[in-house]
Amino acid sequence: MPVHFLRSLLVVFTLATLGACAAKPVSTEKPILRKIALIPATEPQTLTLKNENGVMNVLVPISSVAFMLDSKEKAKRFNDALAPRRLTLAQRLTTQVVDALTARGYKVDVLTDIARPVDDPDDVDYQKLKTDAEMILQLRVDEVGVYSSKLSPDYLPRVNVQAKLYVKSIDDSLYDENLYFGADAKPGKEFMIVADPKFIYPSFDAVMARTDEIGGVFESGLDALAKMLTAQLLDTLTTKTRPAP
Repeated sequence: MPVHFLRSLLVVFTLATLGACAAKPVSTEKPILRKIALIPATEPQTLTLKNENGVMNVLVPISSVAFMLDSKEKAKRFNDALAPRRLTLAQRLTTQVVDALTARGYKVDVLTDIARPVDDPDDVDYQKLKTDAEMILQLRVDEVGVYSSKLSPDYLPRVNVQAKLYVKSIDDSLYDENLYFGADAKPGKEFMIVADPKFIYPSFDAVMARTDEIGGVFESGLDALAKMLTAQLLDTLTTKTRPAP
């Protein structure tokens, strides 16, 4: 068989292959939403009390050790003082998100029988979940406590949550955001809510004198984040998914 004929045949085959690839449609369809499997948030194992205002003490080894021990003791006293309030912030977040989604007509299956690592209960393997839902929504309460920065002796309340909406069919997330209330929030920034200045505590003693108020701030801060989160989730579901036929 002549060489030039083989070359011509190869060119024709290559062009035909390229044409077929170019003609193959790229799917731009939105994922179909039939049901959402929800992984509930778990309660924080401890409330945090962090004071970075005394960080200069690390320059003096003895002072550094004393400062760390003092901080640990203060954190324990803070947790002991809030314990009688029995905060259920994770349950509060989960309930509000479920109620908002079902009120809009979405079917939500709350998963309760989940294998969770003891050291990190929110580290869940989606592939091992027993659900036929196409979408998985995981909620997390990342941190709750009070914080004093390097630049100020004041303590600010801190509530941070996270939500992730994962879609099996595309092996990707439609929504994956962290939301902040209080200490980590910056004015005018998306996903952030600044606490009322009246909830700034000038010292540890002031914190301990108003622990009941601080417990209420944690709850109201969580409620504000839940409201922001559900609005964002509903917008994502409306714009990035399509209902089942």
